[in-house]
Amino acid sequence: MIEGIGFFEFVTDGWRDPLGSLECELEKKACRFHDAPVVLPEFFNCGDRCDPGDVPAIGALQTRRFLAQFSRKYRVAFVAALVDEPSRFNSAYLIDADLADDPWRLLCHKRFDDCSKLYEPFTQEQSSRNPLFWKGVHVAALICNDAAFGGYEKMLATLKLNAERSVVCIPARMGFESFQNDPILNPHDAPGPYSVLANSKPGGCPSFIAGRRGFKAVQCGSSGANALAVRTWAELDTWEGLCNRWQ
Repeated sequence: MIEGIGFFEFVTDGWRDPLGSLECELEKKACRFHDAPVVLPEFFNCGDRCDPGDVPAIGALQTRRFLAQFSRKYRVAFVAALVDEPSRFNSAYLIDADLADDPWRLLCHKRFDDCSKLYEPFTQEQSSRNPLFWKGVHVAALICNDAAFGGYEKMLATLKLNAERSVVCIPARMGFESFQNDPILNPHDAPGPYSVLANSKPGGCPSFIAGRRGFKAVQCGSSGANALAVRTWAELDTWEGLCNRWQ
């Protein structure tokens, strides 16, 4: 069973060596994972190749295979947004060594055109596997701008239909103007899913983990350093209890 959720904020060294930077943080905090899914930033396999038309630094299939090895070694899963080839779709995958057959599942493709020219916006019908029920948790993904313009609220409404625990994962390379409120939800509404945003834009929106009422139990974005953060469900629920007391 999944016991928590986390993010990897990847901002240093001009986005070089994404896999090595991730493994360095995994080594530091391996005892904290509790089988938690860790959300990785958008364009994770592009590395420092961030100009229009650039080929990703690491192939999407090769990246998924490396992440599956990390999953097995550190008992952790990932939600990763990767630029596929040859389609150039920007795709979110759940990657877990415990999955049968291939150790990953496609969740969604990014629809919004952010004008980066690093990927092709997906205009067809999306897969029905977003959210995906996995190890007792409904896991949904929205890639960066797809969480804007009502996308986040629409996914919240979908997940509220499920009685089980659920989480919205947002891989991003996002500016500072998004998700500035704390809580990110109306705390007087009925509890919704947990939320995780992993950013890779220096000076952009802080990465965060938020509980079911939208209070950010942890956020990171001011230090300019890579960071890996994980919280258990119990830690998130305790934090929200304290926040409600302060309101």
